[in-house]
Amino acid sequence: MGVIVEAVGKKLESGLESAETSFWSLGNFEDDVRLVFLEDVVNFSFWSDAGAPQWRITYPDGAVKSGGWYSLVAGFRRSIERGIPILDVGFMSELTVEQCREIFVGDGGVDIPMFEDRQKNLNEAGKNLLKIYNGHFLSLLKKADFDAVKIVKLLYDEFPSFRDEAVYGVEKIPFLKRAQICASDIAYIFEKYGKRPIINLDLLTAFADYKLPQILRKFGAIGYADDLAKRIDGFIPINSGSPEEVEIRAATIVCVENIRRQLESYTAAQIDNALWLMSQDQTGIKPFHRCRTIFY
Repeated sequence: MGVIVEAVGKKLESGLESAETSFWSLGNFEDDVRLVFLEDVVNFSFWSDAGAPQWRITYPDGAVKSGGWYSLVAGFRRSIERGIPILDVGFMSELTVEQCREIFVGDGGVDIPMFEDRQKNLNEAGKNLLKIYNGHFLSLLKKADFDAVKIVKLLYDEFPSFRDEAVYGVEKIPFLKRAQICASDIAYIFEKYGKRPIINLDLLTAFADYKLPQILRKFGAIGYADDLAKRIDGFIPINSGSPEEVEIRAATIVCVENIRRQLESYTAAQIDNALWLMSQDQTGIKPFHRCRTIFY
């Protein structure tokens, strides 16, 4: 663990991305809060199948070509600047498949993976936000007392698409990746605008996805049995909720907790952010595990 602890420590000391870099801003606090919530509603599964063109959105013209989260943010920005009312939760509650495809269509007309699932998630988010909070996500944060753990709990209870959990043997394992990252992302927006801080961020775990175990494997912090390694390195998908997938995600969280114990001044979320940024450098890195899911 020593090598990766040192590498993560250096990354954290060099500084992470700011909210300005990671999140496009509309310049209005409540709009930015709602925007981040909607982005996290569809923050999953950006990778393309083997042999298929990579989905990415290069926007505005001249922007650096990046995929994943950065393209998702670019898609929301492009839609807003073209007059599509995606911050209107009424619009989102009735969003059609074709409208969803238009919002997220990538360079060269490449569709974002699982766009129909994203449409369903956005419909659910819009309808439930209207029903429970009169369309104001900020009201959920107030109900949660601006507490990260309570925010995660409310997202789990009131927005089923955030119910990221698996059964392993007889145990129910809650990962809650998108719910936790939403609480963390909201904290960045609150910090940007100088609002009251979101509390209990230190109680969140790592956000177990497909990029973190990839970088942890590169540093030898986790390893795979030979058969599983062959499947992952051969780009053979594994099933969501399968024992292998649950073990990979659980090992990711344990690894980050072990790193956190040695870097005591940082939260698991900050360590997660550092690892995620490190994973963007694909030099000498093996493939990530392929698993189609709405949860990461």
